[in-house]
Amino acid sequence: MTASVAALSFAASGEARAETLKEALNAAYKYNPRLDAARALQRATDEEVPRALSGYRPTIAGSADSTYEVTTIKPPSPINGSASAGNPRGYAVGLTQPLFRGFRTKNAVSLAEATVRAGWESLRNSESSVLLEAVTAFGDVVRDQAILTLRENNVTVLTRDLSATQARFQAGEVTRTDVEQAKARRAGAVAISSPLACVACDAHKPGMNGRSVLPTSCPCCVSSVVTWPR
Repeated sequence: MTASVAALSFAASGEARAETLKEALNAAYKYNPRLDAARALQRATDEEVPRALSGYRPTIAGSADSTYEVTTIKPPSPINGSASAGNPRGYAVGLTQPLFRGFRTKNAVSLAEATVRAGWESLRNSESSVLLEAVTAFGDVVRDQAILTLRENNVTVLTRDLSATQARFQAGEVTRTDVEQAKARRAGAVAISSPLACVACDAHKPGMNGRSVLPTSCPCCVSSVVTWPR
């Protein structure tokens, strides 16, 4: 459940606070790293369609050249002298428009569009999976805290019973065995409540990006809520 609770992470003024299921789902949809990765992958997949469509567009190619020549004449010519220099250069620009490529461009575009549609469906599947995990985690926390509240109430009742038993023992109405049995009942109630209290406290710890999710405020451990009577 820890990974799912992390997916539900949500910030409120820098502190954990109570949040509704709608807020938890909204936070999971916005901040879950799995969804961020899936969206980034889908954006990259979307670019395959323009790449495929480029097969319909013309191609422009250009070239340029430049040389430097020196010519030496021996013996020297009375007209041109003994040497001459030149710098011939040129450039060319070409435009190519494909007319028919054996349906390769058409099929490439169809493939890219099908890949994009498949990617969007995969993204929707990831979103539904993450939101289901968010709902499950939220429900688990609500359930565990409800059970913890009931068990804390049971500990409180048993604590009062232990206090009453100790008072009766001091009055001589019951034996030491009765007191020890009352202590054992209370200790058993505390023992089964402590794991849930720890789970609730762990759920309230900040998750990714300092965010934390919980439907209610964090309860303290049972052992610190109820003091042991002496």
